[in-house]
Amino acid sequence: MSQWDITGCTLERMTATKPSPATEDRRQRKARQTRDALATAACDLLLERGSAATTVEAIAERADVTRRTFSRHFAG
Repeated sequence: MSQWDITGCTLERMTATKPSPATEDRRQRKARQTRDALATAACDLLLERGSAATTVEAIAERADVTRRTFSRHFAG
C-alpha cells in the first residue's frame, strides 16, 4: 500500500493472515510479531496524528524497535 488511510489500516488488521505455529520457526515468528507491531503502531499513529505528523521514527518508537529494524521490514 503506497498511501495509508484509515480504511486501509482497519482492513489490513482485520484481514491479515497468520501462519500456524506449526509452520513457523522461531525466527519467522519473531519477524512476524515485529511486522505486526510496526503495522499496529503505524495505524494507531495515523489515526491519532494523521499522515502529515506520522514519522518512521515515531512508528519505530511506538513499536519499541529501532529505525533500522523498521527499514529491514519495510525497505523501499
